[in-house]
Amino acid sequence: MGRKRQNKPLKEIIGIYCEGTSEVEYFKMLRRKYRGSNVQAHQVGLKIESMDSMKGTKLITEIVDKTRPLKKKRQVNAVFAVFDRDDLTHTDIQRAQKLARANEIEIIFSSTNFEAWILLHFIYFSKAYTKLELNRKLSAPGRFNQNYARFKGAEYDKFLVDRVSTAISNARRLAITQTNLVTDDPFVNIQEHIKRIFGRED
Repeated sequence: MGRKRQNKPLKEIIGIYCEGTSEVEYFKMLRRKYRGSNVQAHQVGLKIESMDSMKGTKLITEIVDKTRPLKKKRQVNAVFAVFDRDDLTHTDIQRAQKLARANEIEIIFSSTNFEAWILLHFIYFSKAYTKLELNRKLSAPGRFNQNYARFKGAEYDKFLVDRVSTAISNARRLAITQTNLVTDDPFVNIQEHIKRIFGRED
């Protein structure tokens, strides 16, 4: 917990470090929804194109470097790394998990990519979709009603802010059978962390 001031404990400070802009915008939406001023969402300043198949580990390494001085000064209480499977191998993901555990970093993970979590705001599914299939489904009327691939990185509020509880419910249903971050597809685990981060999940 944070230090006390005038006998009142400060909110704990939580850092969320994201692979891409979609994840950053989504967590900013949640921060607005839950008014979590103690939560900071960052996009890690890495060049995606240079990360090759080890981007999961490189992402964690970058977060470790960024948060080590903050942890020493007790300026951050919890750290989350948000990334997708994309082209990572099982070995890549296991290495990222091991490095994250060693540095007390929680992984928020989506497979195939973050859009699997976004689609769960609209429907339940247990089939693995490709990136193109996910984009097509999210582009449909009644969802984003536009080319989702072009929309990515914009504000999610008007599309998703009232659907978060639906996504959590659908994700928990999916998690009954899809439990392995390394091997299962589809897989999401953001639903396990929303209450921990924001104090609410309604």
